[in-house]
Amino acid sequence: VVKNGDGLNEIELAKLETPEEQSLNLMPLLETNRSWRNEQTAGMDIQGNTYANAIEYSFVTDPFGTEEYSTCDAWYLGKNYSRLTGSWYFPADQIQDGFAHIRLIGDGNVIYDNSELNADNCRIDFDIDVSGVRELNFEYNGICDITDILFGMSDAKLHS
Repeated sequence: VVKNGDGLNEIELAKLETPEEQSLNLMPLLETNRSWRNEQTAGMDIQGNTYANAIEYSFVTDPFGTEEYSTCDAWYLGKNYSRLTGSWYFPADQIQDGFAHIRLIGDGNVIYDNSELNADNCRIDFDIDVSGVRELNFEYNGICDITDILFGMSDAKLHS
């Protein structure tokens, strides 16, 4: 299933070739909230390190409310990949006492949960098992500065 404008189109996966490695930035999104994500060729963390092929995510929910997760992106993997690799980074415009809590949901089950991204731990490399996952959803929460940029994801790749 691929999002096409406001509709969804089914594609026969048997006719598609699955590359051995695919940038997550190039994968079609099933759903997204474009208001809260910004794709860029490079990003920078709070310590001045730069990252390629970045997507930066903005704060969505009320920081003073209960711990709620914002859902932003969902990708159709079609059980074609085994691993997702890349890096999370804590952006340059973030505040020292901010943090980001990131979860990945594979077919309704939490397959990755990380709450350690902050100014002191501004880069986290990930290698996540996505074997057998049809649909990958991405959700997060945290506290950030008035700029609203909560965290970045860099050079994310799917591997077959």
